[in-house]
Amino acid sequence: MGEGTALKKNGKTLQPGKDRLYPSMIFILLFILTFCLSPFSPLYRYNFSPDEVCYKTISLGLLEGKAPYRDLFDHKGPLSYLIYSFGFLISGKANWGAWIVTYLCNAVAYFFTYKTMRLFRDKEHSFLTTLLLMVVCGFCLENVLSNLSKPENMLLAPLMVSTYFFLKECFKHEGNKFEHISHRSMFIIGLMCGAVFMIKLNVCMLYFAFIGCYFLWLLIKKQFRFFFINTGVFLGGIAAVCTPIVIFLACIRDLREFIDVYFIFNLNYSQEGDGLFYLTKIVLTVPGKITITLLLLITILAVIRDHLKKELNKQRIIMLVLAALVFTVLTMPLVCTYFYIVFLPFYLYGADCLASIFMLLAKDEVSRKQIPVMIYIIFSISIIFQIIIAPYVPWKKTDEERLVEAYGKSHPDASVLYFDRICAEMFSDYIPAIPEFRQFYVPPASNADMIEEQKRLISTHQAEVVVFSSSTNESRDASFHEFMKNNNYSQYVAIAENPGVENSSYFFMYVLNEG
Repeated sequence: MGEGTALKKNGKTLQPGKDRLYPSMIFILLFILTFCLSPFSPLYRYNFSPDEVCYKTISLGLLEGKAPYRDLFDHKGPLSYLIYSFGFLISGKANWGAWIVTYLCNAVAYFFTYKTMRLFRDKEHSFLTTLLLMVVCGFCLENVLSNLSKPENMLLAPLMVSTYFFLKECFKHEGNKFEHISHRSMFIIGLMCGAVFMIKLNVCMLYFAFIGCYFLWLLIKKQFRFFFINTGVFLGGIAAVCTPIVIFLACIRDLREFIDVYFIFNLNYSQEGDGLFYLTKIVLTVPGKITITLLLLITILAVIRDHLKKELNKQRIIMLVLAALVFTVLTMPLVCTYFYIVFLPFYLYGADCLASIFMLLAKDEVSRKQIPVMIYIIFSISIIFQIIIAPYVPWKKTDEERLVEAYGKSHPDASVLYFDRICAEMFSDYIPAIPEFRQFYVPPASNADMIEEQKRLISTHQAEVVVFSSSTNESRDASFHEFMKNNNYSQYVAIAENPGVENSSYFFMYVLNEG
């Protein structure tokens, strides 16, 4: 819809013809953005994000016959590791394969963001809205669009595809009259929901807003036949994604561990909270709080604008209320910094309002064309700041880094254990062997049994390399150093987690004494 035929929406005629220029520009901008900011980018010597290092470790282990959850521990969904594994299948252990995969995920997400806007706006307005969402969401580290590779970022593709097909079907006739969703589109939305469920299960709550209000509408209108058919089709789409993955996990004898970790552990872990609203969250930095709050305020402004223009129909009100309910009651109190992704399709609604304001401020067509140019400048400054002024990875190798690299080259099969954590930056790229034993995840409330089990593993000398991160507890650190010495390990190198930062934590690399 909105492509190839002249359509009238919001009092203006949408331009006919194929949209090629603006999607191409979006793809190019995303290529630049992911190349500059993704931890998997070839631009960097090693992966600078500990979370992505963990996903890489598990994905490589999956390719080598190890089972996630059982042999290598993390609590994300299995589809995350399968997607990353596809990238590493292309590039071996090099990071550039995962970078290509994350770029493609972002390309799909923003292409459908643009297509969604084209249902209602002209090409220039749709492009500006997409660009604004891309840039505003890319300023802070916590944001899913900043380092551009977390599983939360992979969720953008299925979420935006779902958004597009839902709105395309619901408002496909003049007058924004709510219509039945075709079985084909409902199946596609079900597929996307299944993908979301197998990446990060809590984000499926977004579908309470989109699909929930549609099913509610069917029941209110007593459209029971469509209700049961579309419910079955939707669930069939979910099953089409989930069933093969569950069968795969059962075949590798990993199904029980999958249930224990992905469902039971996540449900328990998510109960750790630190404040209802994001402004009170300790885990978010000031830029993160400002960005999230700005997006919320813009969306509220869009609702007020449409109410004053009498364009806020009942269907949109239901969607916004249900989305706000899901967002506020079910996601905001929880500990994870990425849960606000469930509201991203609604931020698109706010970004459209912001684009409208920019368009109104532009006095003529020439001024309108200058708006994206100004955004490009801000976009470029942000990238320059993050890779040059405040780089993720130092441009020059330190002496300590060279030592780790040299050890990795001379001991290519050295097994490594990351004590009291899942992984550590740099070490996974320089010492690439996948652990031969389970890596235990330690939640905020440390489990002493996990620590003791790791110590027992160290005492058996299964790990040739042990990487330990210092803490604020000096007596605990001293006790560990003494423990390593007594178990025939020598300190090889100490590396600051944040070079140049006062009171930075340190990674201590221990190696097993030969003989």
